[in-house]
Amino acid sequence: MRTQVRYTYTMHHTETRKIIIVEDDPYTQDLLGTAFRALNFDVTILPDADEPFLETVREKRPDIISMDVMIGKNGAAANRDGFAALTLLRETEDTKDIPVMIVSNFSEESHVARAKELGASDYFIGSAYKPSSIAKQFLIYLSDPEGYEPVHPLCKE
Repeated sequence: MRTQVRYTYTMHHTETRKIIIVEDDPYTQDLLGTAFRALNFDVTILPDADEPFLETVREKRPDIISMDVMIGKNGAAANRDGFAALTLLRETEDTKDIPVMIVSNFSEESHVARAKELGASDYFIGSAYKPSSIAKQFLIYLSDPEGYEPVHPLCKE
């Protein structure tokens, strides 16, 4: 059963927004990429957060980043998981203010709490939402970051 998300943003958005999607699963990459492109996002997909992750973020200067927390690499763990990547972004002067939302199938409260502690703006359990719903929430966030109400209850202040 998929969770319904309430939309408070009028979808008359024509400005192109840039997003980097950090996701190791090719199927999920395709689903998310398609959903974000349908909302006029310029999409860059990275299969992991290993190098040249930081250089790509600096070069692309995304408006927002979608980050998986458990990232694999050819069937093995990547050198840098989503938490380490988020930490790196927050510790780097020219990337520290780029909003990051987590999209992961890991629903443990400890993962959500850690993501929030590291500065994630929201946390989506990927299997609970349609990719189009996730993309719309990112757009809602970008339209009003200060007024955005996180979808995940543990991310609400």
